[in-house]
Amino acid sequence: MNQSNQYALVSGATAGIGREITVGLIQNGFHVLAVGRRAEALEELKQEFPDQLQTFQADFSDLNQVRRLALEFPFDALDVLVHNAGGANGARQLGAQGYELTWVVNYLSPFLLTQLLESKLRKSSSARVIHLASTAHYHGKIDWKDLQAERGYFILKAYAQSKLAQIMHARHLSTLWNQPEDPKVYAVHPGVVKTQIGSKNSAGWIGAIWHLITRIKGVSVQKGADNSLWLATLKPGELPTSGSYFHKRKAARPSAQAKHAADAERLFLETAKDLAAFLS
Repeated sequence: MNQSNQYALVSGATAGIGREITVGLIQNGFHVLAVGRRAEALEELKQEFPDQLQTFQADFSDLNQVRRLALEFPFDALDVLVHNAGGANGARQLGAQGYELTWVVNYLSPFLLTQLLESKLRKSSSARVIHLASTAHYHGKIDWKDLQAERGYFILKAYAQSKLAQIMHARHLSTLWNQPEDPKVYAVHPGVVKTQIGSKNSAGWIGAIWHLITRIKGVSVQKGADNSLWLATLKPGELPTSGSYFHKRKAARPSAQAKHAADAERLFLETAKDLAAFLS
């Protein structure tokens, strides 16, 4: 990809995989809008890369802040949109609008931001949207009657459902954006990465197990960022099929429900209806 005057947005950009992706894009010549929750962390990043970085403070648990991010987006076009911000919560919590926290941060906010920035993506000659999903989605199931986990919350179930929804969103968008000039949409599994996404928000045995797994099987944030950076920097003619799901730079087969076109369309339409007030 020709990185001359290329623009990217990375959510969750101040730590872990997100920071690694942000730095990697800058090193490849991108101008990056780094999005994060903590003003001081954003300022530290800005001081390190004053010429190729702009920052925006936003919390993805609040859809109003996500909408403001889209409305105040500073670049004329958007070449790469990386949905990295995410979470897994040990207990059921609610975001600003009353949506279950894992669902809104991992799925609703990326959905909303993608839709609101579509016009910016279309101004790029080779735009791409990258969702950081997870192999956890294989254990997920869209619970149509209880998307907000009101009938018994369990961290792994909520996380798996949200990551499944991300992949379904990517696949359905690829059927809507199906012309050669349209933005391409991907989902990637970064690997089991040595971050605190699950252990820091989980008490008791779940947090302990999550921490142990990442210590034993976890890969570095550099390896975790590789899939996303690879897709972000490919030349237009090298881009793989839109809607694909990747692990270690190879297309992987997602779960049965992730491939179910009717379910993906239903989820898209229900989400768009649910977020209508924010999409207008």
